[in-house]
This record gives sequence, C-alpha cells and structure tokens, in this order.
Amino acid sequence: MSKKLDRIFLGTILIVFGCLGLAVNFGYLRLGLESLALVTLAFGGYFLIHYLSGNRGLLFPALLFLFLSLPFWFTLKGFDHLIWVQAGWVLAPGLAFLGASLQGGTYTPLAIPGGIVTALGLFIILEELYGVSFETILAAGLIVAGIALLWRAQRT
Repeated sequence: MSKKLDRIFLGTILIVFGCLGLAVNFGYLRLGLESLALVTLAFGGYFLIHYLSGNRGLLFPALLFLFLSLPFWFTLKGFDHLIWVQAGWVLAPGLAFLGASLQGGTYTPLAIPGGIVTALGLFIILEELYGVSFETILAAGLIVAGIALLWRAQRT
C-alpha cells in the first residue's frame, strides 16, 4: 500500500473511531464493555489489510487479534463458563501460529508451537465433552502419530 493510501486508511479509521466515541459520549450509542472485543477485532482487521497489501510480517498479529476477539467477546458477555469459550483462549494463539506457518519460508517453524497449542485446546474440549482424561487423549495421539510416521516411512 502506498503512503498516500496508508494515510487515507488510517485517517478513515481514526474518524470512524472518533465518531463512535462522540456518539457514546453524547448518549446516542450505548456500548458496553464488550465493545473492547470489537477493538480487538478492528486491530486484527487493520493488520490483515496491511498483510494483504504486502507486509508479510503482519499475518501472525492479524490472525491472533482476529481469533482472540471471539473468546474475548464471549467472556465479556458472560459466557465464559462455556467450554468453547475457555478452549478458545487456548485455540486462538495456536490457530494463529498455524495460520502464519502456512505462508512458508521463515514462518514454517511456527507450525510446531501452533500444533502443540492447538492440540492442547482440542484436549480441553474433548476432556470436557466426553469425560475422557487428558492422559488417554495424549496416549491416543501418540499412537496416531506413531502410525503416521511408520506409514510415511513405508512410502518413502
């Protein structure tokens, strides 16, 4: 994005947030605390637009803010007792790492922490939904990983 378009975009964002702030301040718009989640979503959108305009280093923060805005909103709305919301706090950074690793190059190693953190989030969901212990899921995961490695070794 050129500097002129970058300034136009940033100026538009500032005007929109300023108008929202005035509307809230004068009582025309009633925003609760959950509007903080919308700010998180807006940061994610801002970083995503800059990533799409050519700045490859901003994919991880874009995905992180976008993915974190959902459990943040549900928590602020009072739904933090739901297992999907609790696991969302763990899944969001894991999915951001995995998404950033898909662009390849120097970001490929991010798949390792992304896989580990995402697996932990899935473990939390499976443990709560089915009552299966963490150790059982971990053991099953090790068996599946071992089978996958043996199968891959056979093919090469």
